[in-house]
Amino acid sequence: MTKKLLSLSFTIFLAAITQTPAKASQSFISFCYHDIPLRATNGSGAVPINNFIQQIEYMRGNGAHFVSVDDILKAKSGEQPLPSHAVLLTFDDGCSSFRQNVLPILQTYRIPAVLAVVTSWVGTTLTADCENNTLLSWEDLQVIRDSGLIEIASHSHDMHKALTFNPQGSTAAAVISHQYLSNLNRYETLKEHQQRIKQDLSSSISMMQRKLAITPRVLVWPYGEYNQMAIEQAKSLGFSMIFNADAFLFDGLGDLEHLYEVPRHMLSGNTPIDQFAREFWAGGVVPHQIIKTSTRIIHADLDLLYDQDPAKQKQNIDNFIERIVSIKPSSVYLQAFSDQDGDGVVSEVYFPNSVLPMKADLFSFVMRALQIRGIRVYAWMPSLAIIFPDSDFTIKSRVRELVNNKIRPVQTEYLRLSPFDEKALKKVKTLYNDLSYAAKIDGILFQDDAYLSDHEDYHPAALNVLNKIIGQKLSENHIPKLNLKQQQQWTSAKTQQLIYWTQELINTVRTNRPLALSARTIYAPVLLNPESEAWFAQNYLKSIKAYDYVVVMTYPFMEKVAKPNKWIRQLVQIAQNTKDGIDKTVFKLQTVDWHNDKCINKNTIRKWMQTLISAGAHNIAYYPDNVFDDCPNQHAIHEYMSTETFPFKRNQR
Repeated sequence: MTKKLLSLSFTIFLAAITQTPAKASQSFISFCYHDIPLRATNGSGAVPINNFIQQIEYMRGNGAHFVSVDDILKAKSGEQPLPSHAVLLTFDDGCSSFRQNVLPILQTYRIPAVLAVVTSWVGTTLTADCENNTLLSWEDLQVIRDSGLIEIASHSHDMHKALTFNPQGSTAAAVISHQYLSNLNRYETLKEHQQRIKQDLSSSISMMQRKLAITPRVLVWPYGEYNQMAIEQAKSLGFSMIFNADAFLFDGLGDLEHLYEVPRHMLSGNTPIDQFAREFWAGGVVPHQIIKTSTRIIHADLDLLYDQDPAKQKQNIDNFIERIVSIKPSSVYLQAFSDQDGDGVVSEVYFPNSVLPMKADLFSFVMRALQIRGIRVYAWMPSLAIIFPDSDFTIKSRVRELVNNKIRPVQTEYLRLSPFDEKALKKVKTLYNDLSYAAKIDGILFQDDAYLSDHEDYHPAALNVLNKIIGQKLSENHIPKLNLKQQQQWTSAKTQQLIYWTQELINTVRTNRPLALSARTIYAPVLLNPESEAWFAQNYLKSIKAYDYVVVMTYPFMEKVAKPNKWIRQLVQIAQNTKDGIDKTVFKLQTVDWHNDKCINKNTIRKWMQTLISAGAHNIAYYPDNVFDDCPNQHAIHEYMSTETFPFKRNQR
């Protein structure tokens, strides 16, 4: 963690102790330490013992009430309330400094704490997170147990490591990785993944039972990484409390209603106590959705990199990664599906799944290559424009349009599924679940196919909703003309149904990726003309409330506007005048003129970017990016798209 990010984390979260939540007896704040040596090496993340003592003293003198796991569980069961400004201290990994330095201090102050140990590490030198590279022994842990102050928790048996999760050799945290079994040339099954987690946690429990005569009640996920499946495995083994490492969850506070997903605030480094004190009193707890800073995003096609020749494909990917890293955007919207013919309708994808054919196992590899270089990756996915292998099912599930008083499956450029068809939704949710299981994505970008025109949708399932609006039973052979009020109600119903469909998909993703963000693409006229909701079933205000980001297709040439820069300023002005609008709106520029399929002049693109920035836009993206044609020109856009040259924080989600 950088000094700037650490400072931001302190400023926002240490203040939580001094803020009385609406339900003080329901909330607590957890801090996470690792090593507490006598002296800490710069950049090691360890907190020197003098700093630790000063922090304890300061919190004690300024309203903090240190609590134990017992206190929290009793509050949960209603036996006793939590005190206001409750603080729970936790320590990860089991560095030998805990017995030598931390335990005597906690005993002096009678402060309870949680110590999370990796049972396969006990008594070894397997971690470099400890200054002297040594960990507690079982004898040490027996002494710590007998102090009566420390809750010894499981940090897994042997999952504090990375595993390979694709054929190319990319690695990620063992708990969440869909492990690739290279010796068998396949992925582990979901059942095997579940069993691996359960077996590991069972081993940790049994070892503590044998060595310490205790059954751990608390689990701390290695690296703070987890998903819903892992939680279910842990719950089945009897854990009462589970910690992650992300203080953005639940506004940074532990909550008695969410003891299986307790957030923690990581403390590290040589923070001077006067800085600690200033930040202790600053600000208040801020929900993660509101912690917004400017972002720069490149929207990219995997189709451009795919090649049947593995050597050529590897070179394509290497060139792409080099270009993206050179530009250094905040995030990349990365295509997770194949659309070689460019019609936006998807029948193949770039990740293993049980719904559609996999063209190549490519997405997770490119994603990870970007992430390890500090760039967040959203999976760009269709929400409706999908063709299932079962063509009869696909056609039956398709949006219906009314043409010349006759209803037929939609025949526009986007052959979309009806958002009213629950059977189709179930299939698409399975696809999204498989994606989130296969790849540690940072978010989802919903393609621009989530729309319905004013003469769509007359799917049988949609007619059931229209029945209620009109007050009579409709059939495909009898669709009466709607009056103005009915038209408005029907438009609103279609808009809300599209929001429901996409929110069901992001909620599915979050069972595997709890912190995944949502970004939905909408059309620019939706901002400029509220009446256009009838043409798209999209509403800007409702979208701002429903998603973490709204991506506006700021395409002057596609929209054929006479004065592009004036038009761009109008869009930004509308966002500024909308609550949360400027923080949650991404203005995505076009870099290709699709009327002639030529890259737009670099000076024109620069001017558009300048206009967005000068008008006050916070979030800027562009599409497409072509590494082979240098479109857009890398040098021309660098100062506007790079996080290294533009003054904003890099921690944006």
